[in-house]
Amino acid sequence: MKNKLLFGMVLLMASSTSYASVKDKKAMRNVDSNILAEVSKVKSSCGNSALDVTVDWDSYKNMISSNGEKLNKGRCFLKV
Repeated sequence: MKNKLLFGMVLLMASSTSYASVKDKKAMRNVDSNILAEVSKVKSSCGNSALDVTVDWDSYKNMISSNGEKLNKGRCFLKV
């Protein structure tokens, strides 16, 4: 019984982690599409067809993880 319960908890944790990963990827795709839309607006308004933008998500994730403490330190929460 304990083994089944333990297996169920491990399975639940793994599925919630994979759901978070899917949610992150969906948000990144949404941001990528917004960036491409804005870049196309800039290209058409400026006439610069050579403009190209690439988002390096791995560097972004590394920056967030390395500066996580600094980012959280700057947040203040109001008590009402």
